[in-house]
Parts: sequence; C-alpha cells; structure tokens
Amino acid sequence: MIQRRSWRFWGGLLILLMGGSCSDNGLQPDSLGAVAEIMLDCRAEEWQGETGRRLRKVLSAEQYGLPQPEPWFRLLPTQDLGANKFKDRHRLILRLRSAESLESLPTELQNASARALNTKGIYLGVVLHPRAFPQAELWLVYRDTATLFTYLDPQTSPLLDRLQRLDQRLILDRIGRLNRADTLIALIKDSVGVDLPALPGDYRLRSLHKDWVWLSREIPNGTMNWCLWRVKGSASLPLKSPAFRDSLFQKALPGPSPGSYYRTEGLVPLRQRALALGPKAGSEALEFRGLWSMHGDFMGGPFVHHAWVSGSDRVHSEVFVYNPNEAKRGWLRELEALSLACADSMIRRENSLKP
Repeated sequence: MIQRRSWRFWGGLLILLMGGSCSDNGLQPDSLGAVAEIMLDCRAEEWQGETGRRLRKVLSAEQYGLPQPEPWFRLLPTQDLGANKFKDRHRLILRLRSAESLESLPTELQNASARALNTKGIYLGVVLHPRAFPQAELWLVYRDTATLFTYLDPQTSPLLDRLQRLDQRLILDRIGRLNRADTLIALIKDSVGVDLPALPGDYRLRSLHKDWVWLSREIPNGTMNWCLWRVKGSASLPLKSPAFRDSLFQKALPGPSPGSYYRTEGLVPLRQRALALGPKAGSEALEFRGLWSMHGDFMGGPFVHHAWVSGSDRVHSEVFVYNPNEAKRGWLRELEALSLACADSMIRRENSLKP
C-alpha cells in the first residue's frame, strides 16, 4: 500500500515538473541544422525559376572578408529534403508565400501581413521557437512577383541583414542555456566598463588591464578571439578606419614567435558600414570587415570590428578567428553575435537613461 502511494506521489510530481517545463521550452526538442544554414520553404517553380535565382544572389553571395570562399548562407530548399519528417525542426526557416496563400500563415501573423501587403506589398513576420529550440521562422509574403523582385535587389534588400540578425539571435539563445562566465563578466565590467549580456564559460582570459580585455576560446584546429577596449574622450573624433588599432595590437596582441604581432592585412580593402543599434537613432555605430595577419609569422584569418559611442568615450570590439585550412564562417558568426549583443545592450541602456 505504501509502495503504491509512493509511485502515485512521484508520478504526480513528474507530471507537474513536465507541465512547468513546457512553458519554458523545456520539452521542446533541439533544433537541427547548422549556423548560417537556411531551410527554404517555397514552391518548386519558385526555387527553379527567377525567384530562386534572385534569392541565391542575395543570400548565398560570397561573404566578404573570409580568406576562402564561403556564402553568407547555405540554402536548403524543402524539395531537396524530401519526406524528411524532421525538416520542420530546422533552426532557421524562410517560408516564401504569395498574397493568395495568407491562410497558410500562423494566425498571429495574418492580420499584420494583410495590412503590410496593402501598403508596402511585402511582409516579413517572425515566429520564434515554434517546434524546437532555438528556432526561428521568417515568413516572407509578397503581393506580386514584380514587388518581390524589387525587394530582392541585392544592392538594397534588407533580407540578408534580417536573416543574419536572426541567425545571431539563435546563437545567443543557445548560448543562454550554457554556463555563463560570471567571474569574467564582472572583471570585464570593472576593467572596461562593459557589462556583457552573454559569455559562455568556455571563453578564457588572455589579458586584462584598464580599458582593455582579450578573450579566447579553443576550437578543434585553432582559436576564436575577442578583444574589447575603451578609448577615453574619443566620441567626438571621426572614425574613418580602425587602422589606428595596429599600434595598440603591436603591444597588446603578441604572436607565438618573438617579435610577431597581430595586424591588419592591407592586401584586402576594409569594408565599412553603419549599424542600426538600440531603440533610438543617433547612436554612431560602425562595422569593419577584413583580414588580419601575423607580422613575423605565417598566420592569418578574418576579423570583424565594431565601434560605438559610450558617453564621451568610444568602445571598440574586435573578433577574429584562427582556423587554418578550415571553414571559418560559423565560428566568426558566434563571435559577431556576442559582440553585437554587447554593443546593442550598452546603447539601449544608455539611451534609456537619457532625458
């Protein structure tokens, strides 16, 4: 009798725990698919025709600043996955729909999509973690093919940037389930005045002093690196290029052999763009992409540099990867996600304090 009551007690407790976990995505299965990979849900004629060609031109163009060719995204059309029952668990899904198929959209997106089609002719709606974690569905709905083709102009389309940010969001959601390096986060806040919203526990401190920190993470064939520093009173100075950092790195980022140090590789032009971060306009934030090399040694790879204003100072965040003879895009994108989350968090917090 006692044993029967014990089984009932533990069975009831397990059901309560499982029910509580549902609201926290605890029972959702892990999503499938790699970083920088999109499952494209569209009709076969769209993928094989002009629509597919334009999508590939925007999303699968070669990513700038990598030493070997890699696309921004790898596209996996559902036709190639066939009857795979797990395809709806892919971590990043782009669903392409025409105005005639609004009923196929999730209920919460239908009203907003109808209004957007009447005004702009294009609608983008996001659903997070519908069947797996982490997961994002981006619904791209178009009024007609002419409007869609205009939207997919590779020079002006915001689609690539939107999917990059979603990809980075999923990286951060995954990182949120890992152990945080809370001690390092506190040290960085004291040294650089930057409160990191996320930092996995497998990142290690390479050097730390006032207004400067260098973090790294070991990967199978190399390292991922993140440098953060603050330049006092530089907010009013124009930032045309991050080349000034080479003099800093000569002292702060020594290489493996005597006299070697990290520097910008001048053979590849730096690519610069403005970043829209924080809830309000007016916060100057820039991004630079390019290649780095090791002066005095045979090492190199891609880097991404972010710079933004913090009070009267400017904060710099540079991420770079060393992974010889291997793909680097996925590792670099994790670092970019951490760097942009840091910048966005700081700008939002400081803007919220302004009158």
